[in-house]
Amino acid sequence: MADVSGYIVGTGQEIIVTMPTVRAPEMPVFSEIADDDIWIGWDKSDNKSRTATTSLLREKFIGNATPETPVLQNGVLEYTVNETQNGSTRLDIIALAGKNFEFNRRGFGTYATDEFDILSTGGVETLIPEDAFYTGDKLFFRVVELSGGGPVPGDGGGKSFITGIKTVDMDIVLVKADMGNLFNIAGGSNKIILTLPDVTTIDENTTVPIETVVNNQFQATIKAAANQNIYFLGTSRQQVYMGKSEVLWLISGSDGWYVYNSYGYFHDVGQPVFGYASTLNTVVGMGQELQRSSYPRLWEYAQTIGDSFIEDALWLTSIDYCGCYSNGNGTTTFRIPDLRGTVPRFFDGGRGLETAPRTFDNPGGYQKDYVGPHFHAYSKPKLKPNSDAGGADDYVDTETGNTLTNVDAGSSTENTMKNIGFTGLIKC
Repeated sequence: MADVSGYIVGTGQEIIVTMPTVRAPEMPVFSEIADDDIWIGWDKSDNKSRTATTSLLREKFIGNATPETPVLQNGVLEYTVNETQNGSTRLDIIALAGKNFEFNRRGFGTYATDEFDILSTGGVETLIPEDAFYTGDKLFFRVVELSGGGPVPGDGGGKSFITGIKTVDMDIVLVKADMGNLFNIAGGSNKIILTLPDVTTIDENTTVPIETVVNNQFQATIKAAANQNIYFLGTSRQQVYMGKSEVLWLISGSDGWYVYNSYGYFHDVGQPVFGYASTLNTVVGMGQELQRSSYPRLWEYAQTIGDSFIEDALWLTSIDYCGCYSNGNGTTTFRIPDLRGTVPRFFDGGRGLETAPRTFDNPGGYQKDYVGPHFHAYSKPKLKPNSDAGGADDYVDTETGNTLTNVDAGSSTENTMKNIGFTGLIKC
């Protein structure tokens, strides 16, 4: 009990009223707390007691939860609804604060973007009538980037996957501040080297998109930082080369860079093809020497083809080796195959169809044309020299009177098949 003193309005008479009291521990405990529950507090500035709802207090303590539109990206967070959240339509999950996500519920499936709100303070609220979350529900949040951008959802910022285009016309070492750009290599007559950032200095799963322009005169070199690798084409390497008008997108991992998108001749460099004229990232195969530094990707490939990569001195000894690559001058050049005037033939591989000899019996080995065994049916004439013609190779058939003359057979200086001529090219 407590005595409370006061005055009667109008008369000014002082009175004392004895009132029952209760201490907080003696009050009933909330079974659950709803957004519209009332809380009593003291307004210090006005020296008055006031009330506030749960939702108002939440807004004061952790900010107003602003709904955001979900946008797909990556990264999954798994969450289990606990007992205190049973029957609630809203889940406050601090780990999701400032993030956007798509939302999947086991047994229900994926929520459509108009079926839930993302809370900037971290969490989710269902918008489906009579829907609620219950103890044990498994929820899966696939974290995404906000479509509107910005480090805090709803701040109206301008963040997106690619925020700008950075032209690269000289050697460059990328750093964290460069991330978010599309790197456009426009080296002209310069041999560009682009060094990727050290993966320990940037966020994991950072993407670096690179493109090259069509008028680059030389292939560009994409290098990893010291003691790091680029994982591409089933192997790890320290550097990758890009030709004209090619695309390479890399994503950072804990131990280096992984190529997940590429466009160009990365996969089939060195392969012979044909066309009307040389095209992007091809060279006419005329057996010429090329600079290793100007065609680093083709030079790299040449060294991987085993017996078909030979010493230049051997290449020069005979046409038998004209389809091979050679080591050129041994230091700065290498030689490519001479495809002119020839057609490809698949190796027999033990089938028994190819019986004519081939001096260099490996890919790139030349085989000249041969005429196989054959027969011509004829009647044996009775001949005497044709004294009238006066030619040593001119005879008369004594039975028919026909003159027989020894002449060259065929209508050309070589054996050919029906064909259409094209230029032999090598992808570089």
